[in-house]
Amino acid sequence: MVGIITLYYNNYNLGGLLQAYALQRTVQGMSFDCEQLCIWHYKPETYMARIQKKARRFCTAPLCEMERTAKALRKHWDSRPVMADLAKRWQRMEEFMLRIPHSGQEYGPDNMYECLKKYDAFITGSDQVWNGTYVKDPYLGINLLEFVPEHIPKIAYAASGIDASLSDSRKRRLNASLASFRSISVRERSSLCILDTDNQKRSRAVLDPVFLVDRQHWEELSAESQMSEETAGRPFAFVYLLGDGKRSRDTAGRIAALWGLDITAFVHARNVFCLWDQNFGDRRVTAYGPADFLRMIRESSLVITDSFHAVSFSILFETPFFVLDRADEESVNSRITDLLDDMDLMPQMVCSAQPEDAFMDAPDFARARNVIRCSKEASERFLEEALRPLRKP
Repeated sequence: MVGIITLYYNNYNLGGLLQAYALQRTVQGMSFDCEQLCIWHYKPETYMARIQKKARRFCTAPLCEMERTAKALRKHWDSRPVMADLAKRWQRMEEFMLRIPHSGQEYGPDNMYECLKKYDAFITGSDQVWNGTYVKDPYLGINLLEFVPEHIPKIAYAASGIDASLSDSRKRRLNASLASFRSISVRERSSLCILDTDNQKRSRAVLDPVFLVDRQHWEELSAESQMSEETAGRPFAFVYLLGDGKRSRDTAGRIAALWGLDITAFVHARNVFCLWDQNFGDRRVTAYGPADFLRMIRESSLVITDSFHAVSFSILFETPFFVLDRADEESVNSRITDLLDDMDLMPQMVCSAQPEDAFMDAPDFARARNVIRCSKEASERFLEEALRPLRKP
Protein backbone atom coordinates (compact mmCIF):
# COMPACT_ATOMS: atom_id res chain seq x y z
CA MET A 1 0.00 0.00 0.00
CA VAL A 2 1.31 3.43 -1.02
CA GLY A 3 0.50 6.45 1.14
CA ILE A 4 0.16 9.79 -0.66
CA ILE A 5 0.75 13.01 1.24
CA THR A 6 -0.50 16.19 -0.40
CA LEU A 7 -2.78 19.13 0.38
CA TYR A 8 -5.94 17.03 0.27
CA TYR A 9 -7.77 16.69 3.58
CA ASN A 10 -10.14 19.56 4.38
CA ASN A 11 -8.51 21.60 1.62
CA TYR A 12 -11.29 23.70 0.07
CA ASN A 13 -9.24 24.56 -2.99
CA LEU A 14 -10.21 23.44 -6.49
CA GLY A 15 -6.69 22.94 -7.83
CA GLY A 16 -5.54 21.19 -4.66
CA LEU A 17 -8.38 18.68 -4.81
CA LEU A 18 -8.06 18.00 -8.53
CA GLN A 19 -4.30 17.34 -8.35
CA ALA A 20 -4.84 15.05 -5.34
CA TYR A 21 -7.49 13.15 -7.30
CA ALA A 22 -5.23 12.89 -10.35
CA LEU A 23 -2.16 11.61 -8.48
CA GLN A 24 -4.11 8.92 -6.63
CA ARG A 25 -5.83 7.83 -9.83
CA THR A 26 -2.53 7.67 -11.72
CA VAL A 27 -0.75 5.54 -9.10
CA GLN A 28 -3.77 3.26 -8.82
CA GLY A 29 -3.81 2.95 -12.62
CA MET A 30 -0.29 1.51 -12.37
CA SER A 31 -1.78 -1.36 -10.31
CA PHE A 32 -0.63 -0.14 -6.90
CA ASP A 33 -3.00 0.07 -3.95
CA CYS A 34 -2.80 3.66 -2.74
CA GLU A 35 -4.70 6.29 -0.82
CA GLN A 36 -4.43 9.84 0.39
CA LEU A 37 -3.46 10.29 4.01
CA CYS A 38 -5.92 12.47 5.92
CA ILE A 39 -3.60 15.16 7.25
CA TRP A 40 -5.27 18.43 8.14
CA HIS A 41 -2.49 20.85 7.18
CA TYR A 42 -4.60 23.91 8.03
CA LYS A 43 -6.03 22.63 11.30
CA PRO A 44 -7.19 25.67 13.29
CA GLU A 45 -5.72 26.54 16.65
CA THR A 46 -7.74 25.99 19.79
CA TYR A 47 -9.70 28.94 21.14
CA MET A 48 -7.33 29.28 24.12
CA ALA A 49 -4.24 29.23 21.86
CA ARG A 50 -5.73 32.01 19.71
CA ILE A 51 -6.47 34.12 22.80
CA GLN A 52 -2.93 33.65 24.12
CA LYS A 53 -1.37 34.56 20.76
CA LYS A 54 -3.60 37.62 20.48
CA ALA A 55 -2.60 38.73 23.99
CA ARG A 56 1.11 38.40 23.14
CA ARG A 57 0.69 40.43 19.95
CA PHE A 58 -1.27 43.11 21.81
CA CYS A 59 1.48 43.47 24.43
CA THR A 60 4.13 43.78 21.69
CA ALA A 61 2.27 46.12 19.27
CA PRO A 62 -1.16 47.22 20.57
CA LEU A 63 -2.03 49.53 17.64
CA CYS A 64 -1.19 46.90 15.02
CA GLU A 65 -3.24 44.30 16.89
CA MET A 66 -6.24 46.64 17.16
CA GLU A 67 -6.04 47.27 13.40
CA ARG A 68 -5.75 43.51 12.74
CA THR A 69 -8.83 42.86 14.89
CA ALA A 70 -10.86 45.57 13.14
CA LYS A 71 -9.91 44.17 9.74
CA ALA A 72 -10.91 40.64 10.79
CA LEU A 73 -14.27 41.89 12.08
CA ARG A 74 -14.94 43.77 8.83
CA LYS A 75 -14.12 40.67 6.78
CA HIS A 76 -16.41 38.55 8.96
CA TRP A 77 -19.24 41.08 8.66
CA ASP A 78 -18.81 41.44 4.89
CA SER A 79 -18.82 37.67 4.43
CA ARG A 80 -22.23 37.15 6.03
CA PRO A 81 -24.30 37.69 2.82
CA VAL A 82 -22.38 34.99 0.93
CA MET A 83 -22.02 32.41 3.72
CA ALA A 84 -24.94 30.27 2.52
CA ASP A 85 -23.43 29.97 -0.96
CA LEU A 86 -19.96 29.32 0.47
CA ALA A 87 -21.47 26.52 2.57
CA LYS A 88 -22.85 24.93 -0.63
CA ARG A 89 -19.38 25.23 -2.21
CA TRP A 90 -17.75 23.53 0.76
CA GLN A 91 -20.33 20.76 0.61
CA ARG A 92 -19.55 20.06 -3.07
CA MET A 93 -15.85 20.02 -2.32
CA GLU A 94 -16.37 17.65 0.61
CA GLU A 95 -18.35 15.32 -1.62
CA PHE A 96 -15.44 15.33 -4.06
CA MET A 97 -12.93 14.67 -1.25
CA LEU A 98 -14.88 11.59 -0.20
CA ARG A 99 -14.69 10.02 -3.66
CA ILE A 100 -10.87 10.03 -3.48
CA PRO A 101 -9.61 6.88 -1.68
CA HIS A 102 -8.21 8.03 1.67
CA SER A 103 -7.16 6.78 5.07
CA GLY A 104 -9.82 6.05 7.64
CA GLN A 105 -7.69 7.71 10.29
CA GLU A 106 -6.70 11.35 10.58
CA TYR A 107 -2.97 11.83 11.02
CA GLY A 108 -0.93 14.66 12.45
CA PRO A 109 2.31 15.41 14.28
CA ASP A 110 1.26 13.38 17.35
CA ASN A 111 0.48 10.11 15.58
CA MET A 112 2.28 10.08 12.20
CA TYR A 113 4.44 7.13 13.22
CA GLU A 114 1.35 4.93 13.45
CA CYS A 115 0.93 5.02 9.66
CA LEU A 116 4.31 3.31 9.19
CA LYS A 117 2.60 0.00 10.02
CA LYS A 118 0.21 0.37 7.09
CA TYR A 119 2.17 1.81 4.15
CA ASP A 120 5.05 0.25 2.21
CA ALA A 121 6.06 3.50 0.49
CA PHE A 122 5.20 7.21 0.60
CA ILE A 123 4.74 9.77 -2.15
CA THR A 124 4.76 13.46 -1.30
CA GLY A 125 3.53 15.96 -3.89
CA SER A 126 2.38 17.88 -5.74
CA ASP A 127 0.67 21.18 -5.05
CA GLN A 128 2.69 23.48 -2.74
CA VAL A 129 3.60 20.69 -0.30
CA TRP A 130 6.95 22.36 0.50
CA ASN A 131 5.70 25.94 0.67
CA GLY A 132 6.57 27.16 4.15
CA THR A 133 4.10 30.04 3.82
CA TYR A 134 1.15 27.67 3.44
CA VAL A 135 2.47 24.67 5.38
CA LYS A 136 3.90 25.47 8.79
CA ASP A 137 5.97 23.22 11.00
CA PRO A 138 5.50 20.52 12.16
CA TYR A 139 3.39 19.80 9.04
CA LEU A 140 6.22 20.85 6.74
CA GLY A 141 8.33 18.08 8.28
CA ILE A 142 5.54 15.61 7.53
CA ASN A 143 5.47 16.71 3.87
CA LEU A 144 9.25 16.27 3.74
CA LEU A 145 8.67 12.70 5.02
CA GLU A 146 11.03 13.29 7.94
CA PHE A 147 9.07 10.75 10.00
CA VAL A 148 9.72 7.92 7.50
CA PRO A 149 12.74 5.66 8.16
CA GLU A 150 15.25 5.24 5.34
CA HIS A 151 14.37 1.60 4.58
CA ILE A 152 10.87 2.64 3.41
CA PRO A 153 10.85 4.13 -0.12
CA LYS A 154 10.26 7.89 -0.15
CA ILE A 155 9.23 9.53 -3.41
CA ALA A 156 8.65 13.17 -4.32
CA TYR A 157 6.34 13.55 -7.31
CA ALA A 158 6.04 17.04 -8.87
CA ALA A 159 6.64 18.58 -5.46
CA SER A 160 6.07 22.32 -5.48
CA GLY A 161 6.51 25.28 -3.19
CA ILE A 162 10.23 26.04 -3.22
CA ASP A 163 11.69 29.11 -4.89
CA ALA A 164 14.61 31.53 -4.81
CA SER A 165 13.23 33.33 -1.73
CA LEU A 166 13.95 30.28 0.45
CA SER A 167 16.21 31.07 3.41
CA ASP A 168 19.59 29.34 3.72
CA SER A 169 18.40 27.36 6.74
CA ARG A 170 15.32 26.13 4.85
CA LYS A 171 17.49 25.12 1.88
CA ARG A 172 19.76 23.13 4.18
CA ARG A 173 16.80 21.41 5.77
CA LEU A 174 15.19 20.65 2.41
CA ASN A 175 18.37 19.14 0.99
CA ALA A 176 19.08 17.14 4.14
CA SER A 177 15.58 15.64 4.04
CA LEU A 178 15.78 14.82 0.33
CA ALA A 179 19.08 12.96 0.77
CA SER A 180 17.14 9.91 1.99
CA PHE A 181 14.54 9.98 -0.83
CA ARG A 182 14.59 7.13 -3.32
CA SER A 183 13.31 9.35 -6.17
CA ILE A 184 12.88 13.11 -6.46
CA SER A 185 10.90 15.15 -8.95
CA VAL A 186 9.64 18.73 -8.83
CA ARG A 187 6.88 20.48 -10.71
CA GLU A 188 8.67 23.73 -11.50
CA ARG A 189 11.87 23.45 -13.50
CA SER A 190 13.18 26.57 -11.73
CA SER A 191 13.03 24.68 -8.41
CA LEU A 192 15.89 22.40 -9.44
CA CYS A 193 18.48 25.14 -8.93
CA ILE A 194 17.49 25.36 -5.24
CA LEU A 195 18.67 21.79 -4.63
CA ASP A 196 22.28 20.99 -3.79
CA THR A 197 24.50 19.25 -6.34
CA ASP A 198 23.83 15.69 -5.20
CA ASN A 199 20.05 16.08 -5.03
CA GLN A 200 19.97 18.03 -8.28
CA LYS A 201 21.76 15.25 -10.17
CA ARG A 202 19.07 12.70 -9.31
CA SER A 203 16.07 15.01 -9.66
CA ARG A 204 13.93 15.95 -12.63
CA ALA A 205 11.03 18.20 -13.50
CA VAL A 206 7.74 16.42 -14.27
CA LEU A 207 4.17 17.34 -15.11
CA ASP A 208 1.56 18.30 -12.55
CA PRO A 209 -0.63 15.22 -11.87
CA VAL A 210 -3.66 16.69 -13.68
CA PHE A 211 -1.80 16.27 -16.98
CA LEU A 212 -1.41 12.53 -16.33
CA VAL A 213 -5.17 11.96 -16.57
CA ASP A 214 -6.65 11.77 -20.06
CA ARG A 215 -8.68 14.70 -21.31
CA GLN A 216 -11.65 12.38 -21.92
CA HIS A 217 -11.85 11.53 -18.22
CA TRP A 218 -11.82 15.21 -17.23
CA GLU A 219 -14.62 15.82 -19.76
CA GLU A 220 -16.67 13.01 -18.20
CA LEU A 221 -16.08 14.49 -14.76
CA SER A 222 -17.14 17.94 -15.97
CA ALA A 223 -20.48 16.44 -17.07
CA GLU A 224 -21.28 15.93 -13.37
CA SER A 225 -21.58 19.71 -12.93
CA GLN A 226 -24.49 20.80 -10.75
CA MET A 227 -24.64 24.32 -12.15
CA SER A 228 -27.70 25.56 -14.00
CA GLU A 229 -27.61 25.75 -17.81
CA GLU A 230 -27.72 29.55 -18.06
CA THR A 231 -24.62 29.64 -20.26
CA ALA A 232 -25.81 26.97 -22.70
CA GLY A 233 -25.58 28.05 -26.34
CA ARG A 234 -24.05 31.45 -25.54
CA PRO A 235 -20.33 32.21 -25.83
CA PHE A 236 -18.89 33.56 -22.57
CA ALA A 237 -15.62 34.31 -20.83
CA PHE A 238 -14.92 32.36 -17.66
CA VAL A 239 -13.04 34.42 -15.04
CA TYR A 240 -11.45 32.74 -12.03
CA LEU A 241 -9.21 35.02 -9.96
CA LEU A 242 -7.60 34.07 -6.66
CA GLY A 243 -5.92 37.45 -6.23
CA ASP A 244 -8.14 40.01 -4.54
CA GLY A 245 -7.12 43.17 -6.41
CA LYS A 246 -9.37 45.53 -8.37
CA ARG A 247 -6.87 45.97 -11.22
CA SER A 248 -7.04 42.32 -12.28
CA ARG A 249 -10.83 42.48 -12.47
CA ASP A 250 -10.68 45.68 -14.53
CA THR A 251 -8.25 44.01 -16.92
CA ALA A 252 -10.42 40.90 -17.15
CA GLY A 253 -13.44 43.06 -17.99
CA ARG A 254 -11.45 44.90 -20.65
CA ILE A 255 -10.31 41.64 -22.29
CA ALA A 256 -13.81 40.13 -22.27
CA ALA A 257 -15.23 43.31 -23.85
CA LEU A 258 -12.62 43.18 -26.62
CA TRP A 259 -13.70 39.60 -27.36
CA GLY A 260 -17.37 40.60 -27.22
CA LEU A 261 -18.10 38.15 -24.40
CA ASP A 262 -20.20 38.26 -21.25
CA ILE A 263 -18.39 37.21 -18.07
CA THR A 264 -19.25 34.24 -15.90
CA ALA A 265 -17.10 34.60 -12.78
CA PHE A 266 -16.44 32.22 -9.90
CA VAL A 267 -16.33 34.81 -7.12
CA HIS A 268 -14.87 34.97 -3.60
CA ALA A 269 -12.45 32.22 -4.69
CA ARG A 270 -10.41 32.30 -1.49
CA ASN A 271 -13.47 31.23 0.51
CA VAL A 272 -13.90 34.68 2.04
CA PHE A 273 -15.73 37.74 0.79
CA CYS A 274 -13.83 39.80 -1.80
CA LEU A 275 -15.01 43.40 -2.17
CA TRP A 276 -14.04 43.62 -5.85
CA ASP A 277 -16.09 40.53 -6.72
CA GLN A 278 -19.28 42.07 -5.34
CA ASN A 279 -20.47 43.57 -8.63
CA PHE A 280 -18.01 41.96 -11.02
CA GLY A 281 -19.08 40.19 -14.20
CA ASP A 282 -22.43 39.45 -15.83
CA ARG A 283 -22.96 36.22 -13.93
CA ARG A 284 -21.48 35.62 -10.49
CA VAL A 285 -21.29 32.07 -9.13
CA THR A 286 -20.38 31.45 -5.49
CA ALA A 287 -21.59 27.86 -5.02
CA TYR A 288 -19.42 25.59 -7.14
CA GLY A 289 -17.29 22.46 -6.99
CA PRO A 290 -14.54 20.74 -9.02
CA ALA A 291 -16.90 19.43 -11.72
CA ASP A 292 -18.36 22.93 -12.20
CA PHE A 293 -14.85 24.35 -12.52
CA LEU A 294 -13.94 21.84 -15.23
CA ARG A 295 -17.19 22.46 -17.09
CA MET A 296 -16.72 26.22 -17.16
CA ILE A 297 -13.20 25.89 -18.58
CA ARG A 298 -14.31 23.32 -21.16
CA GLU A 299 -17.41 25.23 -22.34
CA SER A 300 -16.13 28.80 -22.25
CA SER A 301 -14.83 30.70 -25.27
CA LEU A 302 -12.10 32.31 -23.18
CA VAL A 303 -10.59 31.78 -19.72
CA ILE A 304 -9.10 34.70 -17.79
CA THR A 305 -7.33 33.64 -14.61
CA ASP A 306 -4.38 33.88 -12.24
CA SER A 307 -4.69 30.25 -11.10
CA PHE A 308 -2.12 27.59 -12.00
CA HIS A 309 -4.71 24.84 -12.35
CA ALA A 310 -7.15 26.99 -14.33
CA VAL A 311 -4.26 27.52 -16.77
CA SER A 312 -3.46 23.79 -16.75
CA PHE A 313 -7.02 22.76 -17.61
CA SER A 314 -7.28 25.51 -20.24
CA ILE A 315 -4.27 23.90 -21.91
CA LEU A 316 -5.72 20.41 -21.54
CA PHE A 317 -9.10 21.44 -23.02
CA GLU A 318 -7.36 23.76 -25.52
CA THR A 319 -9.55 26.66 -24.47
CA PRO A 320 -8.11 30.12 -25.31
CA PHE A 321 -6.90 31.83 -22.14
CA PHE A 322 -5.04 34.77 -20.67
CA VAL A 323 -3.13 34.83 -17.40
CA LEU A 324 -3.06 37.85 -15.13
CA ASP A 325 -0.31 38.09 -12.53
CA ARG A 326 -0.78 38.42 -8.80
CA ALA A 327 1.36 41.45 -8.12
CA ASP A 328 2.03 40.56 -4.48
CA GLU A 329 2.88 36.88 -5.00
CA GLU A 330 6.01 36.30 -7.07
CA SER A 331 6.18 32.58 -6.26
CA VAL A 332 2.67 32.15 -7.68
CA ASN A 333 3.66 33.90 -10.89
CA SER A 334 6.82 31.78 -11.26
CA ARG A 335 4.95 28.49 -11.10
CA ILE A 336 2.73 29.65 -13.97
CA THR A 337 5.54 31.17 -16.05
CA ASP A 338 7.47 27.89 -15.84
CA LEU A 339 4.44 26.06 -17.23
CA LEU A 340 3.79 28.62 -19.97
CA ASP A 341 7.45 28.63 -21.00
CA ASP A 342 7.51 24.83 -21.29
CA MET A 343 4.34 24.89 -23.41
CA ASP A 344 5.52 27.80 -25.60
CA LEU A 345 2.54 29.88 -24.42
CA MET A 346 4.26 32.84 -22.73
CA PRO A 347 2.32 35.45 -24.80
CA GLN A 348 -0.77 34.44 -22.81
CA MET A 349 0.72 36.10 -19.72
CA VAL A 350 -0.57 39.66 -19.92
CA CYS A 351 -0.84 42.81 -17.81
CA SER A 352 -3.09 45.86 -17.80
CA ALA A 353 -0.47 48.12 -19.39
CA GLN A 354 -0.33 46.16 -22.66
CA PRO A 355 -2.02 47.44 -25.83
CA GLU A 356 -5.32 45.98 -26.96
CA ASP A 357 -3.85 43.82 -29.71
CA ALA A 358 -2.01 41.77 -27.05
CA PHE A 359 -5.41 40.57 -25.83
CA MET A 360 -6.77 39.47 -29.18
CA ASP A 361 -4.64 36.52 -30.29
CA ALA A 362 -5.79 33.01 -29.39
CA PRO A 363 -2.97 30.63 -28.39
CA ASP A 364 -1.58 27.96 -30.69
CA PHE A 365 -1.79 24.69 -28.74
CA ALA A 366 0.18 22.60 -31.26
CA ARG A 367 3.48 22.65 -29.32
CA ALA A 368 1.69 22.26 -25.97
CA ARG A 369 -0.01 19.12 -27.28
CA ASN A 370 3.35 17.61 -28.18
CA VAL A 371 5.00 18.68 -24.90
CA ILE A 372 2.20 17.10 -22.88
CA ARG A 373 2.45 13.84 -24.81
CA CYS A 374 6.23 13.52 -24.39
CA SER A 375 6.33 14.82 -20.81
CA LYS A 376 3.44 12.60 -19.78
CA GLU A 377 5.36 9.53 -20.93
CA ALA A 378 8.46 10.66 -19.04
CA SER A 379 6.47 11.53 -15.90
CA GLU A 380 4.69 8.17 -15.85
CA ARG A 381 8.01 6.41 -16.41
CA PHE A 382 9.45 8.27 -13.39
CA LEU A 383 6.62 7.01 -11.18
CA GLU A 384 6.85 3.47 -12.54
CA GLU A 385 10.60 3.29 -11.85
CA ALA A 386 10.22 4.83 -8.39
CA LEU A 387 7.54 2.30 -7.41
CA ARG A 388 9.12 -0.74 -9.09
CA PRO A 389 10.60 -2.20 -5.86
CA LEU A 390 7.05 -2.64 -4.55
CA ARG A 391 6.02 -4.95 -7.37
CA LYS A 392 5.82 -8.58 -6.33
CA PRO A 393 8.08 -10.90 -8.33
